[in-house]
Amino acid sequence: MEKSCSYTLGTLVPGKQSDLWPIATSAPFRLLVWPRYDFAEELEYLFREFGSVARRHRRGLALCFRHDPEHDPPPAAARRALRRARRKVFGWGRKPSCCFVGGAIPERELPRLGRAVHAVAALPSANESERTAFYLALGVDLVADGAALESAYAARSAPPTGGWEVYGEARRVPVQVNGLLLELCYPHTPGILPYLHGVLAGGEYPLLAQPDYQARVIVDVGAHVGCAALYFATSYPRAAVYSFEPAQASYRFLEENCRQLPNIRCFPYGLHERDGTLPLRYGATSSMQNSLSISPDTRAEGETVDLRRASAELRRLGLSEVSILKVDTEGCELPILRDLGEWLPRTDILYLEYHSEEDRRALDELLAPHFHLCRARADRVHRGSNVYAARRLIERFPALAEPRLEAPSPARG
Repeated sequence: MEKSCSYTLGTLVPGKQSDLWPIATSAPFRLLVWPRYDFAEELEYLFREFGSVARRHRRGLALCFRHDPEHDPPPAAARRALRRARRKVFGWGRKPSCCFVGGAIPERELPRLGRAVHAVAALPSANESERTAFYLALGVDLVADGAALESAYAARSAPPTGGWEVYGEARRVPVQVNGLLLELCYPHTPGILPYLHGVLAGGEYPLLAQPDYQARVIVDVGAHVGCAALYFATSYPRAAVYSFEPAQASYRFLEENCRQLPNIRCFPYGLHERDGTLPLRYGATSSMQNSLSISPDTRAEGETVDLRRASAELRRLGLSEVSILKVDTEGCELPILRDLGEWLPRTDILYLEYHSEEDRRALDELLAPHFHLCRARADRVHRGSNVYAARRLIERFPALAEPRLEAPSPARG
């Protein structure tokens, strides 16, 4: 008897916190397909054009079949139609990797589904009104044929030109983040995994222990592969998290990891004091050291990255206030925060790394009118990380200021 494809029913459950990976496949590239299951010709075309590519890249590419109970035949009938078409095109040979995305999906949940796939197959039925509206709501690029899919898959899978070795081998490990089981994809280099585990456990960005505090907007500048974003997004599941990462390979890991949580948006560029491009130098031993600056921690090789003016980007996103701002940009923290000066009075918590004593002093001066330093760690001269709490936040939560002591004055004789 033929073994069937893994047509697993992976239903999106709106608002369900445990539903972190809405599609039942671990393939790195997911092509969403919504065919007319009652049109044999369309199903055969689907397997000839797109299924052939999926067969060649079976471990890396999955066909994810959308099944809508309102418009499609019952799931069992849809599966039978797919099997018939697949056998007609491929015979009894090797099958492409397939899965089902089933059940009714409210319109408000479609962007969430769009973040879980990488492209949509443009089939003849795509011009039907309900399918056209569905694809537009997803916000995902359509691929016209097998050649376009092959190109999209190759572009996503190919390493950036030059310097890939700094990222090492791509690995996946299961991780627990605030009690949720997630999968972390990361570039393996010596010593990186313990650090990433520390970020996911809250060691690098400790939360202020105020049970009534609820972050609403979190901005992560210098997101790397997304560990801080995962930690903040699971700590504050009702918050919107915006993650910025300019390095091409780091961004691919970031996007892959953050696709597991619906409240994270990723952007493939960095923030700075003005728009433009600059050479990013790869880290000497790890992608965590990537920097726009020349130092003993960077290499001569790298890539050119896109930068957006920080203040203009926050305005474009409609962010009038920021609950948590994390900036780790290997030396660009000061110009970024200067450009965000009008947001500083409207920010609750700042997580900053600094990379020179001069920057540390300038940052303290810039932040003093609106913040108190509440945590600090200096690993060595010119290197450290600080956490600042807004004065307005301390007024809301006076317990944050309880350790304060004042030096007694001697009584006058």
